[in-house]
Amino acid sequence: VNVPINVAAGGTVTITVTLVAGPNAVLSGIFVGGAPPVPAPPTGLSASAVNSSSISLNWTASSGASSYKIQRSPDGSTGWTQVGTSSTTAFTDSGLSPSTTYFYRVLASNPPNDSGPSNVASATTLAGLTFSQSPQGNWVGSYGANGYALLGWNSGSSDLISLPQSSLVLDQGTRFQWTGGTASVQALESPDTLTRHAAGVADGSQDRLHLTFTTAYSGSLHLYALDWDTAGRRETITVNDGSGPQTANINADFSQGAWVNVPINVAAGGTVTITVTQTAGLNAVLSGIFLGGAPPLPAPPTGLSASAVSASQISLNWTASSGATAYKIQRSADGSTGWTQVGTSSTTAFTDSGLSPSTTYFYRVLASNPPNDSGPSNVASATTLAGLTFSQSPQGNWVGSYGANGYALLGWNSGSSDLISLPQSSLVLDQGTRFQWTGGTASVQALESPDTLTRHAAGVADGSQDRLHLTFTTAYSGSLHLYALDWDTAGRRETITVNDGSGPQTANINADFSQGAWVNVPINVAAGGTVTITVTLVAGPNAVLSGIFLG
Repeated sequence: VNVPINVAAGGTVTITVTLVAGPNAVLSGIFVGGAPPVPAPPTGLSASAVNSSSISLNWTASSGASSYKIQRSPDGSTGWTQVGTSSTTAFTDSGLSPSTTYFYRVLASNPPNDSGPSNVASATTLAGLTFSQSPQGNWVGSYGANGYALLGWNSGSSDLISLPQSSLVLDQGTRFQWTGGTASVQALESPDTLTRHAAGVADGSQDRLHLTFTTAYSGSLHLYALDWDTAGRRETITVNDGSGPQTANINADFSQGAWVNVPINVAAGGTVTITVTQTAGLNAVLSGIFLGGAPPLPAPPTGLSASAVSASQISLNWTASSGATAYKIQRSADGSTGWTQVGTSSTTAFTDSGLSPSTTYFYRVLASNPPNDSGPSNVASATTLAGLTFSQSPQGNWVGSYGANGYALLGWNSGSSDLISLPQSSLVLDQGTRFQWTGGTASVQALESPDTLTRHAAGVADGSQDRLHLTFTTAYSGSLHLYALDWDTAGRRETITVNDGSGPQTANINADFSQGAWVNVPINVAAGGTVTITVTLVAGPNAVLSGIFLG
């Protein structure tokens, strides 16, 4: 029964229910007024990252709202779930993953009614803490100058602790030991470095510990986690010194150990909490806690770029990293696997040499502050220049084609010495051995003598690399011609690199050259200048070169 009423202050409304039939008169409820107004949707929603695990939200108040409901989605369009409420126009969403983008919207509420959703806003949590493998279990001299706790060290029943400024409590987790003695460097060493134990604390979901400081402490906290039995564990490690949580996401194999280094600042009586949360594998594990004694972990380099210098060199440049004392350069054939270190640099540049022509190489750089290395930079790639070509003609028939300004028939004299006529230069064999396949043949692929009457198949050879150099007594500008021969058809492949001082030029002899291969190179040398010739084995028994010709 809906009745309009109008009552002055202090007025009375009487309600009378009179029996007309049945056993008695009844009334179940009395309500004043209609439905509460539906509030307007909030506007101006904005989101910003607070740290690696929290995002702050702010919005403009809605008329008619008594509170607000905050909803989150992984993609901004589906899967909206309520993550909290607020009676103000602000909210902080916590317990998030580092380096992850979250989407939000807000509904104004005036129970039982909710408004439509606000605009959608998103933010990405900060990168959080990094982790590194080095120095594995070799913590003495690197970490622990202000104290340490080797968890589960004593046969898995108790810890080995020296914490002059703090006390440690294990709130959740069980001490254990994988092995009580090992030489494996991923196991933590004892303070005297004489023994190693693989041990720690573990829990099927989450280890929780806290340090309480008797005096103020400002410095570094270092945590070591080890997946000793390679059980595919993955976990997050969160540290909170009271200023907010900092989280490292150990999302890769750590069977060789993982160090998390955290700056902390605690007043006397303050507490630092350590939470290790399982994300994959058997359980969450932690092996050691160390205070002080480590240089800062440098940030990963940024802005890495790569560019080809020549057929055998690629130049790298990147932006400096704070805390780095040097940089480690790594190379890969495909940009994702097989990374190997190819050099170091104390600057923000590096040139990688000895490469193959027309080949793409991938690079990344790690900032180093021993014993710590940063995570890798971005990946950059470049393709070496095409380099020199090679051809078969005129095989061994060099007289009248090449050598007008001089020649050197290598190993010509029964493999013991060369037949040389080099009026403007001298030749030195820096690495390699003279030899002769045959001292007389009619085969046109064998070099002919200067009088064209005989042919010898000979040269210099080395199991890895032939190295020779020409030193010019007078300036020379012209052509250098090199002849290589795989006489015994042994499947040789090789690169030939020439450098007249202006940079290396390389020919990649990547096909059969049992009929001979000529490499022709323009050179320009001042008086006293040197031209180096390098023949590098790629396949087959050795690297070979049969002749050198000028002009």
